[in-house]
Amino acid sequence: MATDDGLSECGPLLSLVAERDAGDSLVPVPPRATPDPAEHLVLTFDGLTRDAAFVGLMRDALQRLESVYTNPMNLEFAVNIEWPDAPAEDATRPAPFYHLHVLECRPLYQRNPDEISPDLAPLRNKHRLFAMPTLLPSAAVEQITHLVFIDPANYYHLPEGAERRRVADTVTALNDLLPAGHFGLIGPGRWGSLDSRLSVPVTYSDICNSKLLVEISPPYTPPPELAYGTDFYEDVVEAGIVVVGIQPGHEGSEMDWEFLRGAPNHLTEFVPGAADLAPVIRVIDLRAAAGSPLRIVIDNETNEVVACFEE
Repeated sequence: MATDDGLSECGPLLSLVAERDAGDSLVPVPPRATPDPAEHLVLTFDGLTRDAAFVGLMRDALQRLESVYTNPMNLEFAVNIEWPDAPAEDATRPAPFYHLHVLECRPLYQRNPDEISPDLAPLRNKHRLFAMPTLLPSAAVEQITHLVFIDPANYYHLPEGAERRRVADTVTALNDLLPAGHFGLIGPGRWGSLDSRLSVPVTYSDICNSKLLVEISPPYTPPPELAYGTDFYEDVVEAGIVVVGIQPGHEGSEMDWEFLRGAPNHLTEFVPGAADLAPVIRVIDLRAAAGSPLRIVIDNETNEVVACFEE
């Protein structure tokens, strides 16, 4: 369903969830306004986040949950809104009343920053596999001995459907065959999406033994947005899997494509039946190809991530 079609059914609640696109700005929708079919509406939820009653309700709920569970909580919720009818010009019209329904809550994983002391200085002159600016919190990954590289150019040339599903199935097989906690995955789009048009369609259980996920966005798209807030992202973060996004070609980003596409491919040693997918899926033994495992350091003081080899 198109966004405008769905919003047309919102009735008096429209002003809480959407704004009008005025071309160079977004304009609030008056309370109880009837949408014009010709106007373009944009979901912003600004009306909700400006309502002190809604913000107070959410703050109180989150604080209560944190108190009971002794930990910040990640919350999935639904809200039913009651808003009694009243003329729009009525200055005393009642405010909306919110009924909060908690659908799921789970502890919000928090990395202990005292455990991580990144130091990029020793890595400046090393052979880099990739580097890029980032706003991610500090982290470090050591001893990545293997990489699974899904070549974006070749992946997106595959027909949608069965062929891309085979790529996902091969990744699942490699997840069970490569050394757990010592391999990384580099691929197009956002890991965890089940839409093969966006990425390799895998779930957490298909990549759970990895230690590193790199998400490559094409240079003609906006900067990569990782799967923040999703169950997939929470699962990988809780498991200590580091997720980074890179956009080759943008200022400050670099990727050694020659190494990724030129290193010997060991795919058939692990999954012989996937030989025809060798142009798409590359399994690289980093100690053999580069002389050492890969090390990844994220430094939130310099706002950069560097992946390099020790040799």
